[in-house]
Amino acid sequence: MPATVVAEFAVDDILASMDYYENVLGFEKGPAQRFEDERVFHGQVWLDDVHISFSPSSGGGGPGNDEITRALKQGSAKGTGVLLYIDLGNRDVDDYYERVGGRGGRIIVPLGDRPWGHRNFTMRDLDGYVLTFSQALENYAGRH
Repeated sequence: MPATVVAEFAVDDILASMDYYENVLGFEKGPAQRFEDERVFHGQVWLDDVHISFSPSSGGGGPGNDEITRALKQGSAKGTGVLLYIDLGNRDVDDYYERVGGRGGRIIVPLGDRPWGHRNFTMRDLDGYVLTFSQALENYAGRH
């Protein structure tokens, strides 16, 4: 099995984040994990091989997660210093940009061709995490 990376974001409202990633960004939503009292302590979304997990920014995550949540928050606000760069592969970045913008995505860098051979845009999610969605230009296909 190949190695994978799952981004873990500390968020204010796990269910709201899962809904946002599903409805605005087109990610698939997994089930929310809950304590016996129904409080949500974990959620996950994915787009092809891109996986993002959510934990509560206030702590109170699942077993062992309180220390991780404290480490994520230590010294900075949620989302600070994090940029997730997502290569959309065969998905059309122009169509994806229109979808995200049309569904209320907070675009901070508009769609455009970049000198390194990618066409991309950058946005900010509900909790301030910065995501760039990119596609290699045809004359740069396969070179990253």
